[in-house]
Amino acid sequence: TDSIKYIHLGQVILNSFNMDYILQKSVEIGVSAISPLVSNSNYLKKLDNINFRKFNHWKKVIYDSCQQCKRNIIPVLYSPVSISSWIKNIFFYESKKRISYLLSVCNDEFILSNSISFVNVIVSNEVGFFKEEEFFAEKYGFYRINLGSRIFRVDTASVCFISLLLFF
Repeated sequence: TDSIKYIHLGQVILNSFNMDYILQKSVEIGVSAISPLVSNSNYLKKLDNINFRKFNHWKKVIYDSCQQCKRNIIPVLYSPVSISSWIKNIFFYESKKRISYLLSVCNDEFILSNSISFVNVIVSNEVGFFKEEEFFAEKYGFYRINLGSRIFRVDTASVCFISLLLFF
């Protein structure tokens, strides 16, 4: 069975190995949708480099992960966009009651709510978010969050936080 919570993961695009790992594990854990995101730091470079072949590779990773864990609902993989575009889209087009998190290694808040069934999460790359990206996300209702004093690798943090969401 699929998760009761609808979790939409906005993952800043990483190197191929880490991106594949996050896609695999987040699908196995139970995310409903995944949006590859491009940070301001690498927007021009990355968006031009994301080609049809790479996008299809990500779709295959998601499909294979569903087969591996016998999941019969395949998560939606959206086209890559900038962080600000994604935030605007979910704010204006997802009308359901939701809670949104901004997960980075340098934030200090921790708020989880078990009364919300629609969750949006943005996970930074190894560099973290630019201040403008953080302010923009907070303006649209995202809570800054981290996983404690331990510093995780991005792929570990992403998988760990999605797992936590399913139990709160």
